Amino acid sequence: MKTVFDVVDLLQLREIWVRRPIVLAFSRLEQNHTALPCEMNFSIKWLTPRLAVLRNSTAWRHNKLEQIKDPAQLPMCELSDEYLSILYPEVESPAGLRQSLFQSAYNHFVITQYQGDTTQTQGLLRALATARSFVLSSCFNSDHSPLEGSNTWIPIDMVDEIRSMDGRYKIDEINTPATYVISDDFWPLLVKAQAEDVERAAALYCQEDPSQIVGECTQRLNNMAELARAWNRSPSVVGLYYQTID
Repeated sequence: MKTVFDVVDLLQLREIWVRRPIVLAFSRLEQNHTALPCEMNFSIKWLTPRLAVLRNSTAWRHNKLEQIKDPAQLPMCELSDEYLSILYPEVESPAGLRQSLFQSAYNHFVITQYQGDTTQTQGLLRALATARSFVLSSCFNSDHSPLEGSNTWIPIDMVDEIRSMDGRYKIDEINTPATYVISDDFWPLLVKAQAEDVERAAALYCQEDPSQIVGECTQRLNNMAELARAWNRSPSVVGLYYQTID
């Protein structure tokens, strides 16, 4: 199993997904490059002729939103299955398409990300807590995952998308994969870790599991510390926790 930490700007993502007309959203996303994989193409040149097809379709002419005269004014979250099928006739599943569209938009607002084996990640974090004399219950849940924080950081009009449309979260599988906002109480473990703390924690973990390599473990802890500091530098980003099955 793999653990993923995302530091993501959910407020800007909400602007793009919920509030901005699709033309403005695509324009912003086209210019906002990401190193993460994106299934969907956010090209205005690609979008414009497809919006023209939607505008001239029977589905659009019979829509109940009479105050909207142009589909270009719809935000992405309001595209119905029928509208999506017209925009993307080559895609068989509108539900899967919406999920890919959301995930691709989401990836554009991930500031930084960590991925690692769950057992190793949790073991390294516990070793760091020991090295820094932290009480485990002050920063970890009972299953050794990062302490869960308040969900108020997820805008109310995005809860469904984050919780059920994100491809890494399957609502019918209890706890795994899962996502939640990481508690503020967890981050000081990493934010204030010094080089000697990291080195001591890596050594402790490798004593417990001799198959591990100290240098690799040190690098993984440093990667998590950099992610924590990225979270700490900005008051407008949120740390999210995922578990995924490879």
